[in-house]
Amino acid sequence: AVGLDKLVSVARARGRFGPAAPLFFRGVLVVVMALLSIWLVYVSVVQRGWNEFSQTYQRVEQVLLEHGARATDVVMVPNSPGYFVSTGRSAIIIPDENLESVHALARVFGARFLVLEKNYFSARLQPVYLHPENQPGLHYLIEFDGVKVYEFLP
Repeated sequence: AVGLDKLVSVARARGRFGPAAPLFFRGVLVVVMALLSIWLVYVSVVQRGWNEFSQTYQRVEQVLLEHGARATDVVMVPNSPGYFVSTGRSAIIIPDENLESVHALARVFGARFLVLEKNYFSARLQPVYLHPENQPGLHYLIEFDGVKVYEFLP
């Protein structure tokens, strides 16, 4: 909005627009933002389903409970706020680093489980996703719907 005001002021100084131009362009900006917001809600809610990640994380939570997770155990996931909202369990985000950095972060924050989702991990963690059984310091628990769940080994 500030940049738009500056451009309109420069154009008005050169005689291009009348005195109503700033108000007109602000109105256009509001309409564009409203249309963009409507489109984003449509894509997020109607096309993809607002609850998509919530259902996935609730299923992950069931798996963790089946594997002895305690209420105080921390999970490392791609969307830590979403996991917390869906399950009530403390979660931290997976760093965009290699497996050694993931282990270091897990030790610092006391994470017990790692959840990798098919489309939400860095290229450095691709070997962990593609070859889950052979990863140092991780015990592979289960895979479903492109989600792989691991437990950090002590």
